[in-house]
Amino acid sequence: KTVDSIEAKDEHTVVFKLKTVEAPFLANLGMDFADIISPTAFMKDPAAFVRNPVGTGPYKFVNWVKDDRITLEAFKDYWDKDRGPYMDKVIFRAIPENAVRFLELKAGKIHICQFPNAADIPMAKKDAKLWVPTQPGMNIGYLGFNHKKEPWKSNKNLRRALAHAINRKAIVDNIYQGMGQVAKNCIPPTMWGYNTEVPGYEYNVDLAKKLLAEAGFPEGKGLPEITLWSMPVARPYNPEGLKVGVAMIGDLAKIGISARIVSYDWGTYLKRQIQQPNDMDLFQLGWTGDNGDPDNFLAVLFDGMASEAVRTQWHNEAYHKLMLDGKQTIDQAKRAEIYKKSQQLMFDEVPVIPIAHSTVMWPAVKAVKNFKLHPTGSVRLKSVWLEK
Repeated sequence: KTVDSIEAKDEHTVVFKLKTVEAPFLANLGMDFADIISPTAFMKDPAAFVRNPVGTGPYKFVNWVKDDRITLEAFKDYWDKDRGPYMDKVIFRAIPENAVRFLELKAGKIHICQFPNAADIPMAKKDAKLWVPTQPGMNIGYLGFNHKKEPWKSNKNLRRALAHAINRKAIVDNIYQGMGQVAKNCIPPTMWGYNTEVPGYEYNVDLAKKLLAEAGFPEGKGLPEITLWSMPVARPYNPEGLKVGVAMIGDLAKIGISARIVSYDWGTYLKRQIQQPNDMDLFQLGWTGDNGDPDNFLAVLFDGMASEAVRTQWHNEAYHKLMLDGKQTIDQAKRAEIYKKSQQLMFDEVPVIPIAHSTVMWPAVKAVKNFKLHPTGSVRLKSVWLEK
């Protein structure tokens, strides 16, 4: 729908001609789907390529043992000899349980622990053998509404009542263990185009009760028990979805809303959620940005008019127009103003409730040198080495 033609001008130049103006296109080319791969390897066996990829990185693929590990080794003919690669081999192990992953780190069986439980971070900081790479996350964790279903689709006062009923600071303090900040918008404050004028939803039980009554459900009367879909896995933007769900249910009970947690294995959760089933009222989700462009959050996650594949099926003409304007405007300062307007509109209409931006922390053994966290969550190891 976007690309009209692609031409290789010479060995180092490629020209993309687009069918229409698409301001995020260059940022999108920095995403994983646009990796440069070997055409020879791909054409030899396209179906098998995903299990035996050949790219242009500092390490080359050795093997993949499903649900166990991926092994890479240094590519001696890597084109950029400056600053690496320094390690002979890299192994990515699949360890589903956060706590087990952290114990493996403490035992010295792995060198870096992704996505630890927030409660394990203080222990990591006290361990003389570990250090904790840290940076603000380019992410958002949020609570969404089923906009295919009433009363959520049409009742803005009801959505706003929930926004003021949930004590997000308590969630950040107690479940994120303070390793994050309460979200006011659905893009992180480190991103260009962030609207600092949006006040966010204050925790105010009395205001929530008032809005609930104005929504037609005084003290929750007339509103059946609702379902709150809670994530079964830890993600950078939500460390413990089930605990977050329990906290939210407790907050909703204070204004008279009865809710229960629903959860599935992660694959089923994602598959069913995108269908907007009638047995789903609220759902937890979130996002770690792919490319540093606001479009990658605001359009991809929340413009339901753009596609049925958007997980928040909010249909708002004004918002949809802003997203189109953002794509079709090249000047970044003008784009920033467009996205600031869209964040104000989201605050006013409450299509979702922003919960938190987490601080990303991946504990590592002190022998790991020059490792830096990447905003997208990518693992870059070209210039990393292990001290012996």
